[in-house]
Amino acid sequence: MKSLFQTGTREEYLNILVLILRISIAAFMLTHGWPKLGKLLAGGEIQFGDPIGLGPGFSLILAVFAEVALLYLLFYIIFFVTGGRKYSIDHLLTRSS
Repeated sequence: MKSLFQTGTREEYLNILVLILRISIAAFMLTHGWPKLGKLLAGGEIQFGDPIGLGPGFSLILAVFAEVALLYLLFYIIFFVTGGRKYSIDHLLTRSS
């Protein structure tokens, strides 16, 4: 029963959590940009909509600082603070040398 309420950090759980977070963010970014990349490579024109009527420049500024971009920024700050951890390519490269 003590281990159920233990508040100490376990290094292996943190390593696995950061790995899952990296993989899931990569999948979200892939599904976010894949249709746009396919349209661009097919020769189609990518248009930026103006749903509010404020002009495409101002709408672009609103889209750049939108919720999805800030969410990705938050995750990259987490990666910057926690580092690559045990299950990363840089760990494999530095371990061998």
